[in-house]
Amino acid sequence: MVRAAVGVIASGVMWVAAVVVAASQGPPLRIAVLAGEDSVNVIQQKTAVAPLVEVRDRNNNPVSGALVTFAVQGGKSASFQGGVSTITVATNAAGQAAATGFTPLTAGAVNISVEAAFQGQIVTAAISQVNVLTAAEAAAVAGGASGAGSGSGAAAGGGAAGGGGLSATTVGIIGGVAAAGAVVGTQALDRGGDSYRGTFSMAGIATFANCARTDTFTGTLLIELDGTSGAMSGRAEIRDGLVQVTASTCPGMLPPAGWGMPGGPVSGTESSLRFESRDNVQSATPGVTLDRTFTFLGAVSGSTIAGQVEMVWIASTPNAPVVPMRSPITLQKQ
Repeated sequence: MVRAAVGVIASGVMWVAAVVVAASQGPPLRIAVLAGEDSVNVIQQKTAVAPLVEVRDRNNNPVSGALVTFAVQGGKSASFQGGVSTITVATNAAGQAAATGFTPLTAGAVNISVEAAFQGQIVTAAISQVNVLTAAEAAAVAGGASGAGSGSGAAAGGGAAGGGGLSATTVGIIGGVAAAGAVVGTQALDRGGDSYRGTFSMAGIATFANCARTDTFTGTLLIELDGTSGAMSGRAEIRDGLVQVTASTCPGMLPPAGWGMPGGPVSGTESSLRFESRDNVQSATPGVTLDRTFTFLGAVSGSTIAGQVEMVWIASTPNAPVVPMRSPITLQKQ
């Protein structure tokens, strides 16, 4: 009897220990919302911030091949590609999945449930947005947010015009989505590595047939590295994005609004560190999209990372010019 009791106690101790170890390792999966949280969508212009998430394992590494299901809850506030209210997407090599063809339908709150499934494991999350009828209403909402957070909408580039300038349709593209005030919440870095932070400011000049304007894009770049020697790995995010018209000979200057792009992995070496973010967003002009690329190149030196950031946004209109923007940046270790 004593021997049996000892065995039961030992088994119980082993079971408790296993539970403690499992708990210390954290949940097997989690969902990081990269874009779409707290965004403002404009129904008249059919502009919206498509939900973008990243599935990560218990070690905070991206999980590719997970099945992510996005579902609009409570009515017909929005739809996905093909007019459906539910869409399932597999995560890519970076562990990311986007709900394509996201379109606002009715004014009011938009609630989107997110479920990720991988190897028998399931994890859920929720995304909240709001739909408004006009860009003016959205700009008022964005102004109330004081530019805090990052937005997935903004604009640069456009169709060619006589004399090498941009066509008048570009007026609807540049700042058009920015006027919609799409503001996206950010996901905190939490990989447990060394964190660096730095601000940047870059100007893009758009030349129209009869006028010109300069939009200045500012933001904060955060980089978290798993180590600072040899082959480098980590993650980067863009926060506090703001775009302002800083010079213009064109009428109808737009108010400040947020902008932003998805975070992603950092790779390279101590002397050659790289982060690149790419996406495609809907502009304020129906049928015109923007291919956007944000690139950081730099090097680690002690408690700083010094380098350069560059953005290139190209509209899908024929003969759209490339409008690159560049800025030096120094990130300080936190």
